[in-house]
Amino acid sequence: GGAIESDGEGVILTTKSCLLNKNRNGGLSQSEAEEFLSKNLGAKKVLWVENSYLEGDDTDGHIDMLARFV
Repeated sequence: GGAIESDGEGVILTTKSCLLNKNRNGGLSQSEAEEFLSKNLGAKKVLWVENSYLEGDDTDGHIDMLARFV
């Protein structure tokens, strides 16, 4: 965990650098990833963070390093 964050109401927060990374999900496109999240997690909306680099981060930009729903 940590690559996606959900508000429990159908909104997913994630980063492009992590979820769309070829070493993680076989080169899924953004639309393919959104379809997967919709089908498997009930996502109605996916919010993508584009610039997620943090010095020293070895997670390819997990969203839980940047933001969380409260």
